[in-house]
Amino acid sequence: MADVIHGVTQLANWLPTVFAPAAYGYFMHERTLSNWCTDYSGLLIPGAKAVTVPLSAAVVAESRGAGAETVVEYTGHTSAEAVGTVTVNQFYTAAFLITDAAQLQTNTQLMQHYVEGTAYALRSSFETYLAATILQSATTNDVTLGTDNTITAAKLQEGIQNLLIDNAYVPGMVALALSPEAWAASVENWDDLYFHVSATGTDTILTNGQIGKIMGIPIYVSDDWDGDGTTGDETGTLWNKRAVGYALQNAFQIIGPVPDPLRGGTGFSVELYYGATKLLDSGIANFNNP
Repeated sequence: MADVIHGVTQLANWLPTVFAPAAYGYFMHERTLSNWCTDYSGLLIPGAKAVTVPLSAAVVAESRGAGAETVVEYTGHTSAEAVGTVTVNQFYTAAFLITDAAQLQTNTQLMQHYVEGTAYALRSSFETYLAATILQSATTNDVTLGTDNTITAAKLQEGIQNLLIDNAYVPGMVALALSPEAWAASVENWDDLYFHVSATGTDTILTNGQIGKIMGIPIYVSDDWDGDGTTGDETGTLWNKRAVGYALQNAFQIIGPVPDPLRGGTGFSVELYYGATKLLDSGIANFNNP
């Protein structure tokens, strides 16, 4: 039997040791789009507001010849390497009022409700930011569709071609996200290129939100992409995992608990600080409505 939380002190001990790790674990497990971005959280020094990421140029192998004394230039010798900066400037919180603190710990179903609700809310804000603010801001390799929300096989191949030209298409390192409308309108154009999750005979592939594959590329469907047919709107995106970097700081920090006599309970909030940036514009191909 669980110990009964009967005051603010007990709740203050329980929230960061039990509730926050459970919510954070659910958050990490249920990520979808962010699994296809690069996590630089480990490089973020405690207390720092940003992390600098080197954008290394392609390494060049030079021929020296047998026994020759050819001087080989260091890669990157002629100019300083470019860098990208991931700045932590996004702050989101999920707040709760517990009217009976003891019930939260002793009732596992109620605790799971709060854990999942917290993780889902913070994950949604995080991945919406990645989709709408970062991925959809790229312009280098945009593809204009012939019909609203319809990514034909030819248009998909145009996007792949754009990434190939810029050495950004690497099998196993790219993903495709679509609006619900684009997914519904495009599937019929893909024929045998498309591999739906239902064909696997298992639902394990759905644990990270993937709905299928096309040409080996995992497909995600999200309402963070626009499907209303407005000219120029991004209804889908193909991108390389290295094109976007992010960092989480003090993930799922607990603020409180604080007694709230006016509302007859104890309040607390769970906070997520994060930042993300576009590291390689040419590693992203947006599919835009005509």
